[in-house]
Amino acid sequence: MQRLLKATARESMPQTKRDIERCMDILPATWKKSARRNVINRVKEELNEIWPISDATEVTDREVTELIKIRYLPRNDQVGVPMAQYHALQMTTEPGEEEGKTIRKTVLLKRLNPAWMSQRFDPKFLQMVRTASARRGSYMKWIYVPVGDAREDDKPPSDLVTKFSVHYTQRNHDTCLFKSVASALHHLHKQQIASVISSMATKYMYTPVDDQLNILASVAQERDCELLVTKWMTRKRVETLDLKTATSHHWALVVIPLGGDGGIGHAITIVGDLIFDSTQTHALKLGKNTLDWCCANDHGFASIYMAIKFAWKKNNKH
Repeated sequence: MQRLLKATARESMPQTKRDIERCMDILPATWKKSARRNVINRVKEELNEIWPISDATEVTDREVTELIKIRYLPRNDQVGVPMAQYHALQMTTEPGEEEGKTIRKTVLLKRLNPAWMSQRFDPKFLQMVRTASARRGSYMKWIYVPVGDAREDDKPPSDLVTKFSVHYTQRNHDTCLFKSVASALHHLHKQQIASVISSMATKYMYTPVDDQLNILASVAQERDCELLVTKWMTRKRVETLDLKTATSHHWALVVIPLGGDGGIGHAITIVGDLIFDSTQTHALKLGKNTLDWCCANDHGFASIYMAIKFAWKKNNKH
């Protein structure tokens, strides 16, 4: 009877409110410590159906690239939150003791104005964050800021551009991670899996960066039994990664660059000495100048934030 009354009450709600209520029903499954990846992915797929992609919802303000995780705190005088606000974690960098090394530090930013956030983040993503904050067991949980900046600035210097084309470009969508990987795999003559990954790009456009990387790895391994995946997803692991030895023309290295401003708003894929940046029509030459340009900030490229490698058993040793 209770379930019937609930369903009847929802039928009389406006569509937007019904969508929000449905989100509140399904989100708790993703916050359980024992939640399985397939359960989480099913929830994300339904969220993407509830909040479909629109060309009118692009995130272009580069101030947001400094923030790597956010959470929402509604007003609650009883627990000392006098006004609704967002918190954010910002990744900052500073020179290390050794030449060429940088030190990353996470800074907590409090009391970010909801109006300021609404002008800089896609409303569907913020809706998901606010919904999560209202669920039992998810209050104060951090949510990764999705990657996928659609660049609006000038083209790269001509001396950085190669003759190799980027097969899948992201156009006006923030799909840099999936599209760059698909283009790199196409270059490696893995056209079938490249097509599958490209077709999934908008579906996971607002998914947090770590989840995007894990989904990529899972999908690729399901479709290619010869594929070997190596992940660098933690700060300790990333510190062991050296671009000079981790790149090869036999495999694809997917990189989330950390900008000197602390931003992680973009993704690229490297094959040998080529960088596949899906904002461009042609691959770029691997080098510090290109990495600086890809990060699109006054401080350039600082280090790698996360990475995964797609290699194949028969040529992994080359």
